[in-house]
Amino acid sequence: NSCRSVYFDLRGNPGGSDQAVIDFASAFIPNKEIVTKCRHLRDNVEKIFYSNTSVPLSVERIYVIIDSDTISSAELFTLALVDQLGAIPVGSTSYGKGYGMTQRILKSGGGYALISHDWYSPKGTSISGVGIVPDILIDNVSEKSINEIIKIVNSD
Repeated sequence: NSCRSVYFDLRGNPGGSDQAVIDFASAFIPNKEIVTKCRHLRDNVEKIFYSNTSVPLSVERIYVIIDSDTISSAELFTLALVDQLGAIPVGSTSYGKGYGMTQRILKSGGGYALISHDWYSPKGTSISGVGIVPDILIDNVSEKSINEIIKIVNSD
């Protein structure tokens, strides 16, 4: 269950389920290690989410390709791999949506969404409003093929 390197291409990934971040990151992060944290704004209570796997995959080097359209839970996944496994973010700065929202549907059919909590990396870093700045910057990363990106990374 090991490989030399893995590339996750999260360019243009708008995020998704917070639980999916925990489940997918758990495939790589050892059991009971922190995947992400959040702090609820109403009561200022911190909640910590842990890896839930018994046998994570072994990878020597992980690269996460990001761009300005890498948002929300895609950023959480990146932060988890960076903090816990030393993954290397590659590309351009991510969007910087470091918060979660609670949505409510009204009887009238309308609805609203409120920012309910802030997300943090396992080491406590917030990317809200600033995004993730890659270790390896690549100009016009959104226009490059995965093979072009791998060549750039390997030449660094």
